[in-house]
Amino acid sequence: AHLAAHDYSAARTELVAGLHDQPSDKAMLQLFAHTLLRLNDGEGAGIAIDRYAAAGGSAAEVNQMRAEVQLIKGDPQAAWGMIETDQSSEGMRLGAQALAALGQTRESITRFEQGLTQVPSVPLITAYARLRLSANDAEGAGRLSAMLSQLAPNSYEAMMIAADLAAIEARIGPALAGFARAAKAFPSRPEPLLAAADVLERTGQTKEAAAMVAKAAELAPGLRDVGAMSLRVTAAAGQWDKVLVMLQPLETQIVPASPDGLLYAEAMLRQGRPEQARAMLTQVLTQEPNNPQARRLTAEAQLATGDPNRAFATVQPLVETRFPERSILELAIRIGDAAGEPEAEALAAKLASPEYALYERHAVAADKAAMLGDWSAAAAHYRELVALDTSAQTLGNLAWATMMAGDPATAIGLADRASALSPEDPMLLHNAAYARYRSGRDLAQARTLLQRAAALDPANLEIRVRLITVEAATG
Repeated sequence: AHLAAHDYSAARTELVAGLHDQPSDKAMLQLFAHTLLRLNDGEGAGIAIDRYAAAGGSAAEVNQMRAEVQLIKGDPQAAWGMIETDQSSEGMRLGAQALAALGQTRESITRFEQGLTQVPSVPLITAYARLRLSANDAEGAGRLSAMLSQLAPNSYEAMMIAADLAAIEARIGPALAGFARAAKAFPSRPEPLLAAADVLERTGQTKEAAAMVAKAAELAPGLRDVGAMSLRVTAAAGQWDKVLVMLQPLETQIVPASPDGLLYAEAMLRQGRPEQARAMLTQVLTQEPNNPQARRLTAEAQLATGDPNRAFATVQPLVETRFPERSILELAIRIGDAAGEPEAEALAAKLASPEYALYERHAVAADKAAMLGDWSAAAAHYRELVALDTSAQTLGNLAWATMMAGDPATAIGLADRASALSPEDPMLLHNAAYARYRSGRDLAQARTLLQRAAALDPANLEIRVRLITVEAATG
């Protein structure tokens, strides 16, 4: 009953008690191993699998479970070596996941597609849908979501994939309703609550997101994902004292340039430790000079440590665009005033100008509409922005909104204009290709554009998956 309800913690407790009395019971050992795998307990699962094997468990199943342990432990190469020749549904799933983790996206998708044709199952379809969702491939994930809804309509997997699909499509209401349905049907699972918290935080509903995280923490207080979402929501609420408390014990493990590293630096800055923040941020900015968040925070830390001239030099690249963000512009003015820079006056005049006010009004409205999936409204606002600023980014945003609003043919011209202004931007090339794919026009050119984008950013999963999709469409 606990396993059917996905209450793996309760199942583990019950099975531990049962195995105390019957330590060699093959059926219980099998369930115990599977339960620990679902809990991502690689060490515990490994021991349970050995016991199951010793009790006469299926050799093929034991091999599959051991391969999954390697995936949990972060060794996909070892997993692939164990599972490569296994043509069962589980073997195809695990092999495809191992290939994906190794960065072999094309081979992973080929194996998933073979599995769908030969041995479809809920776990295989779910894992494949997760890959497509990770690549923001709504079309591919939608096909798999429909298959799940047919195969297992009331399953946890079908509910979650459908809700996740709604989330990446910016259908906020259906996404939250879907996560709520999954949370109600499977009340021991923290994942629907965390997924809802993610959507709520991204749409500016920080208080509601925090409430969801608190509920998830009650179910799984030690879960890493709970801690990560709690940190994110706490930072979004501006509770920097709490962020500092949460990250300080992990200080020696934090990579400065990681999201957690930048949060930790910002927390130190906000909590009166600018010297430490500056040392950490300077290191990040040296490694990643084009990281705008690191640049902004470094400038703030330099100002806070009494070095306004250096701070102004640091922040200057961020205000070279025609319409910088208000927070960046205000920071640059504050730093410029402290440094006695004549340019501060011109920046202040820009901030106070009617043109800036008009741009800001449309920018805020466009971003809000896009976040909520109202693409027609977003496109209307982006058109107003392009009249004020024909930068590559603004044109690219208009192209994307126009395409998502149902007019990919018009989006092609806009996307090409954006890409011409910034020809080395892989996502602008991707968007120009995707508009062609969505319109059904010039697929050969779409393929060429995606090949260029993939060469510029080979680690980008969205570009890789889109290229594979377009190649399949062009034969």
